[in-house]
Amino acid sequence: MSATVAEAPTAPSRRAKKAQTDRTKAERKLAWWLCAPAVFVMLAVTAYPIIYAVYLSLLRADLRFPDDNAWVGLNNYITVLTSSVWWRDFWHTIIIMSVWKVLGYNMVLLLVGLKNIPASLYEAAAIDGAFGWRLFRRITLPLLRPILLFVIVVSTINAYNVFTQVYVMTQGSQAAPGAQLRVLVTDIYQNGFQFFKMGYASAEAVVLTLIILALTLVQFKVIRVDEGA
Repeated sequence: MSATVAEAPTAPSRRAKKAQTDRTKAERKLAWWLCAPAVFVMLAVTAYPIIYAVYLSLLRADLRFPDDNAWVGLNNYITVLTSSVWWRDFWHTIIIMSVWKVLGYNMVLLLVGLKNIPASLYEAAAIDGAFGWRLFRRITLPLLRPILLFVIVVSTINAYNVFTQVYVMTQGSQAAPGAQLRVLVTDIYQNGFQFFKMGYASAEAVVLTLIILALTLVQFKVIRVDEGA
């Protein structure tokens, strides 16, 4: 009876593995250096405005009197969250025009997702006796989750960024019917650039960003995507 003994890795193979590891590290380092200029520019044009908006939201800032800014802490946020006008505009955010605007785009994405589901899965499920709703719940819906997550998240973000449609239809009016179609971004624009209350407008923008972030996290939690699938 013969025993099989595993051969120990030879010295050349160990050296080749070490050389491959060093090469991988060098390639990663080079990739970071190549990405550094783009990352720096992105930080300059995105991170700085975000940080400055948060800073402004803590001030009583008026564009007409830039030297008279005063620290008010969370007062702007309290005013935003207790404003009936702000919450009214919040519920006006998702309107039919915006839904119709992105309907075709979302349909194309969903059709692409459906086309990428292998027909063999449906055939195997049919052999096992799965039809109708069961087939949709067990095969179609799980495999469409990545596309669904993307569509829902992007649609939610776009819905809360509605501005052009409302502004064009109402010409920026605050009176009816303009007041009935006011949305959050319109309110932010008017407070910041018509009434010059930049501190209050910045607080509105920060609250809107946090709401969108919270909704996005909830959507990621509800529509879980199995990376290993």
